[in-house]
Amino acid sequence: MIRFFILIIFFFFSCTPEYSEIVFIKADLDSRSLKIIDIISGSDEDLVKKVISTQDGGFIIIGNSKSIDGHFKLKKRLGNDIFVTKFTTTGQIQWTNFYGGSDDDVGNDIIESSDGSFYIIGYSKSKDGDASVNNGQHDNWLLKIDSSGNLLWERSYGFAGHDHAYNILATKDGGLFFNGFLDITASDGQGKYSRHGVGEFWCHKIDKEGNIIWRNYFGGSNNDRSYDAKETSDGGYILVGASESNDFDISKNSGSYDIWVVKLSKLGDLEWEKSYGGTGIDKAVAIVNNIENSYTILGNTNSQYIKGTISKGMNDFIMIKLDSEGNTISKIRHGSSDFDFAKDIIQTSDGSYFITGYSKNPNNLLDTGLDKNAVFLTQTQQNGIHEKSWFIKGSENDLGISLCQIKNGSIITVGTTESSDGDFQRINSKSTDIFIAILKE
Repeated sequence: MIRFFILIIFFFFSCTPEYSEIVFIKADLDSRSLKIIDIISGSDEDLVKKVISTQDGGFIIIGNSKSIDGHFKLKKRLGNDIFVTKFTTTGQIQWTNFYGGSDDDVGNDIIESSDGSFYIIGYSKSKDGDASVNNGQHDNWLLKIDSSGNLLWERSYGFAGHDHAYNILATKDGGLFFNGFLDITASDGQGKYSRHGVGEFWCHKIDKEGNIIWRNYFGGSNNDRSYDAKETSDGGYILVGASESNDFDISKNSGSYDIWVVKLSKLGDLEWEKSYGGTGIDKAVAIVNNIENSYTILGNTNSQYIKGTISKGMNDFIMIKLDSEGNTISKIRHGSSDFDFAKDIIQTSDGSYFITGYSKNPNNLLDTGLDKNAVFLTQTQQNGIHEKSWFIKGSENDLGISLCQIKNGSIITVGTTESSDGDFQRINSKSTDIFIAILKE
C-alpha cells in the first residue's frame, strides 16, 4: 500500500562547504514497509546484539538470554548465556545454540568465515561450562562454532579486571582482529598505571586459531572505550568509540566524552587520531568502510553545538564522513526535538545508508505519538541527507539494535521490545524480548 505524507527536514549551509544540514519538503511515495516477522522470547530478559547476513542468503543473530523457557527452552543453565539463532531468507528458524558457564557471559558480535563456520566475540566471567579459563572479572571471550552452531573451540584473553570485547573482523591475511576496552589498572603489568586511566581502546590481532600476533591499547588518563572497527585499504585498522581524556594519545577533547577515531598501522602502531564533540556527551557506535574509499562514523550526541552542526533536541545522532587520511568531508545531525539514539549503520550497493535505533520524537516530523521509545529505521542518501524513515512501536520501550542487508536485497532489523500491543502483538512475557523485522517491497 502506498502511503502519502509530508517530510520536513531542516536545511542549513555553514560558511564552508565542509559542513551541511538539509531541509526539504517532499511527498513520499515509497511503498516499502517495515514489518515484524518474528518475536523470540522467554520469561526472563533476552537481548540481541548483532545481526549479519550469511552466505546461504539467510541471516544469523547473536545475543544474551537469562531465560530457560520459550525460545530458550534448551538452555541448560540459569544466568546470562550467549545464544546464536540462524534464520533462512524468509525468517524461518533453522537452529539455536547456547554458550556459557555458571557466571555472566555476553556475546556482542559474530562473523562468518569462508567455510561457513562462525566466530563469536564477547566477554565472560565463567571458568566452567563452555569457558575453560578466567583471569579475574570479565575476560574477552572468542568462540568458533561450525555451520550448525556446534562449539569447535574457545579462547579467553584478559587480566584481573573487566576486559570487554565488542567487535570482530575477518582480516585480509586470513586472521582476525577484535577490539573493546581494557581495565588498565588490573592488566598485570600490560599498562603504565601512571599514564593511563580506567579503560583504554584495546585491540588484538590474532591468527585464525586464536593465537595472539600483537595487541595494543590507546587512550589517556580517563575513560576511553572502542565500540567498532574496520580494516583499512592499506591493511591497517580504524577504531571508533568515546574518550573523556585530554592527554597522552588524545590531542583534543571538547568536553565530557568525545567521539574518538584512531587509525592504526597493520602492526598496531598509532598513525593518527581525531576527536569530535561539544561540551556534552558524544560517542561513536559504528563505522562504515564506504564504497568510495572513505569512512562514515555513526555517533550520538547531546552537545548543543559541534562545529558545523546545530542541536535538534535532547539527543541526536550524527554522521561524520572522513577521507582515507582522516580529513572531515561532512557532518550531518539527525533528530527531533526530543531523544533520538542510533545503534547501527550499513551502506548498500547504491551508496545509501540505513540506520537503526530508537526515538521518542513526541512533537516533531517523525512523530511516534508516544512518550516511549519506538524503533526507527532511517535511510539516507550517500551524502547523509535524510531520505525516508519507518517506525515500529508499542506502548512500552522498543529499541532498534542492529541491521543487515541479505542477498535478496531486504533489510533485516533486530532489537528488543517491552510491548505486547501495537506492532508487537504477542503474549506478554513480562520481560524484554527480541524482535526480527524486515523491510522489503
